[in-house]
Amino acid sequence: MLELTLGQISMAQSAVDKTAALKLLADHLVADGLVAEGYLTGLMNREQQGSTFLGQGIAIPHGTPETRDLVFTTGVRLMQFPEGV
Repeated sequence: MLELTLGQISMAQSAVDKTAALKLLADHLVADGLVAEGYLTGLMNREQQGSTFLGQGIAIPHGTPETRDLVFTTGVRLMQFPEGV
């Protein structure tokens, strides 16, 4: 079962733009041991295909099938950007 721990929640984050926010996310996913270096490319490519923004300040960025081999295990990371991105 997928579990979100307190350690995977990052509140009060800031980023100058979407690219910076995705970089921060990728860095956390690597540090969490969920993905390998290079996963940022998949996040960026997926955003170019279509925004993962759902509305109401919520987005669910994820990679592409081409970067699936960089995923070690399924997981999530919750990040709050109070000033938006």
